[in-house]
Amino acid sequence: MKKLNVLVIISMLAAALLAANPPGKLVRLEVINGSGDAVYMRLVGRGTGAFYYLTIPTSQTKIFTVLVDSYRRTTWACGGIVSSGSLNMTGNVKLKFVLCGKFPIRTVWTDMNGDGIPDWDPDPLLSEVLKAPNFGEPTQEKVVFYRDYTNTIWRKLCHNATPWPCTWWWFDPISLTWQSASVWIMIKLPYAVWTTTRFPRGQFYRYRY
Repeated sequence: MKKLNVLVIISMLAAALLAANPPGKLVRLEVINGSGDAVYMRLVGRGTGAFYYLTIPTSQTKIFTVLVDSYRRTTWACGGIVSSGSLNMTGNVKLKFVLCGKFPIRTVWTDMNGDGIPDWDPDPLLSEVLKAPNFGEPTQEKVVFYRDYTNTIWRKLCHNATPWPCTWWWFDPISLTWQSASVWIMIKLPYAVWTTTRFPRGQFYRYRY
């Protein structure tokens, strides 16, 4: 049922794309390959039937011109790992493939004592918690996909039994606005497991699994 709902949503999106954009309109796809390995991508348009096979050598940036469409996507990266999903080209898109086997994170500065000034606590546990995924700004989506045998995994922290909220808020003195970020924590298991990490995903990203 879930897969059927996803297919219905994708079909509706493809129809909306064609209605909002005239046939034959071209947009730019920029791919930044920082994965440490070659990246290959196959795109098949759902509405136009357009077909593209893209090659991005390691440590290079390539710019391609494609037709506006919702594409079925297959990507080969990080030693031949294959992933499938969608790439919605409603406008210019920039994708950055991050280093294979690495989870991109950023430090979240927050107001811990309520004085309105972002500060930092050297507590090692808090330092772990105050990190959030760094998947790129609105014009650049960072692509993460790897499978690893490890005892270290990242999980979004949200539990009623803990004092930590699901989202941290802090005041940015530069933009003079309140900022928010989901709270993630690194978990170290007593044993190693195979884990698959893939981002971005969901309706808010054009590159989706």
